[in-house]
Amino acid sequence: MGSTLIFGGFIFLLVYRNYGSLDLTDPLSYIPLTLAAVLFPIANFLFTKELRSINKVGDLKNKLQAYQSAHIKRIALIEVVGFVSAIISLLTSTLENYLIFLLAIVYLTFFFPTSERVATQLELSQSERLRLDD
Repeated sequence: MGSTLIFGGFIFLLVYRNYGSLDLTDPLSYIPLTLAAVLFPIANFLFTKELRSINKVGDLKNKLQAYQSAHIKRIALIEVVGFVSAIISLLTSTLENYLIFLLAIVYLTFFFPTSERVATQLELSQSERLRLDD
């Protein structure tokens, strides 16, 4: 996520220097919002779908590996929105498209895995929760 923020800051500086108004006739202007509207729900749908299959797995190690895999896929789809939005913002010199990048970054912060969140999402037993905290 650090590299995403550095990349976004660089794009912001370039776009802010050459700031222009949003051109609604340019098809590039619609791509970031469309991607966000499509990929955010898809990322969450795929994550919850994989979570349902994780609960059938036996031991904690396998559950955590499957959870990590599902989490990486969700984060990757959300980052696609951020990177594409930043690049299109650079190409069109508009800060409006850059706001979609910022939305993706803020959205990513809601999915930061904490031990409590992982335990809740995986529906871990009390003994598994204790092992997770160790």
